[in-house]
Amino acid sequence: MTIEQSYNYRKEIEDSDIQKTNFLYPIGINGSYDGINLGIEGDKKDKIFWVNEDEITFISDSIFDFIRGLDIWTVKEDPDLASSVPFDKLYKNWGDEIWQLKD
Repeated sequence: MTIEQSYNYRKEIEDSDIQKTNFLYPIGINGSYDGINLGIEGDKKDKIFWVNEDEITFISDSIFDFIRGLDIWTVKEDPDLASSVPFDKLYKNWGDEIWQLKD
């Protein structure tokens, strides 16, 4: 999310009680209302939170601790991956950690 996207998103959700009243600023979103937020005032200042509609979850004491804890990995560098995966054959059983393809 660029600074401009963050600012525009913040303007769109300005009426959001949870972010406005808790002094949170969005720094990353997942395509819906959910996202990573930076505390900008009070006891939340500089801390990182996950906001999910009406719930706030503490993630980290600082952006640096948050980034340090991330794992960066590449699934596969294949530009045609999305078109090559038969999504109708993907499944995941209860308790499984990985997706599988039906035969």
